[in-house]
Amino acid sequence: MRKVIFICPFDINQLTGTPIRAKTVIECVSNFCDTSVISAGNAKFGQFSLKAIKQIRLLKPDIIHGFSTISIIPIMLYKLINPRTKIIFEMHGWSWFETKDQLGIWKRIIFLLLDIVGYIFANGVIVMSYTQKDYISKILYSKKNLNVIWGPVDFPILFEKLQARKYLLVGYQGNSSWWQGLGILMETAKILEGVPYIKFQLAGFDHSDKSKFPNTSNIIYKGKFQREDASKLIKNCDVMVSPRLAGKVSDLQYPQKLSEYLAAGRPVIGSSVSDQRVILEQSKAGFVLKDLSAQKLAEAIEKFSKLPKEEKTELGKNAIKFAERNFSPTVFNQKLKAVYNQLNQS
Repeated sequence: MRKVIFICPFDINQLTGTPIRAKTVIECVSNFCDTSVISAGNAKFGQFSLKAIKQIRLLKPDIIHGFSTISIIPIMLYKLINPRTKIIFEMHGWSWFETKDQLGIWKRIIFLLLDIVGYIFANGVIVMSYTQKDYISKILYSKKNLNVIWGPVDFPILFEKLQARKYLLVGYQGNSSWWQGLGILMETAKILEGVPYIKFQLAGFDHSDKSKFPNTSNIIYKGKFQREDASKLIKNCDVMVSPRLAGKVSDLQYPQKLSEYLAAGRPVIGSSVSDQRVILEQSKAGFVLKDLSAQKLAEAIEKFSKLPKEEKTELGKNAIKFAERNFSPTVFNQKLKAVYNQLNQS
């Protein structure tokens, strides 16, 4: 059995997209490989890289599977002294764009170079979306073992009927990074504050900054939650929203929340970014906003609220069907195993 080490330069227990996906990947690969995990926890990147290279040298893996940009530092250091080791690089975005307002220019250049080096030297690359694949193939080159695997879900894909109540509950579940479009969602809630039959449930982020997340009569803040409650919180809503902002950050990622929304059997109103547009159009499970604005989102929510219950239910069932074909553990396992099998040919 091949020995695999996963390099996770983040807290793997954090309830955000990358750690959640990483856990699912590790669980899957553990079915056909001997696996070990090196996670950053709260360590700084330099400390983590030193720790990681020591452990890699001790364990002598056949394959190293790295998540995101920082994983490339210890991976390439080990690759220099053990060139026969196979590398899988899982690119969860493109750091140059994600760090625009967080890092200085020189650090951003370093992150950019790490992404490029990881892509070039990896025996297999996993990207999050077809828009990401197209972009990377154009600015660099197309690799033979370049694979798109949409985000899987880690809970049962089951439909539950909509709640019986007198108002429409609109849900958002995810983090509060700037590209998520929460500013637009808050403006939308303000526009609809006087509409008594529409309320919002927002979960997954710290809402203590009232300059960004004011307390209004139509918003229910759930804050951060336990992972086992993810599906239940979504199913408590009638429709979910994913108002991600247009741009390179969104196009070079995949909205993990979209997989979870659909797998929980809820229709989605989403912006036209990344593969989100294609998924919503193919699944027939919601609306796509080609021009995202607070007013357009408010209009789409009101339009949805006026649909017959049977039509809302049909959209939810369409969501389940699409999720079963694309986000289930079985489908994910098959795609991931195919990536590992391709390593034998590289």
